[in-house]
Amino acid sequence: MAKILEAESWAPEQVRNHYLARELVLTWVRNQKGRPSRNLADLANRLHVI
Repeated sequence: MAKILEAESWAPEQVRNHYLARELVLTWVRNQKGRPSRNLADLANRLHVI
């Protein structure tokens, strides 16, 4: 997740609109047991995947 956050800091629109980044974050959220971490939940919200 650190690399996605780093990429987002450099090019937020690119990450928000990139299909694979969105799918990766969505998969991470779905695979969480219980609630996702605050960082993951915030990222997923910014990418509009949850």
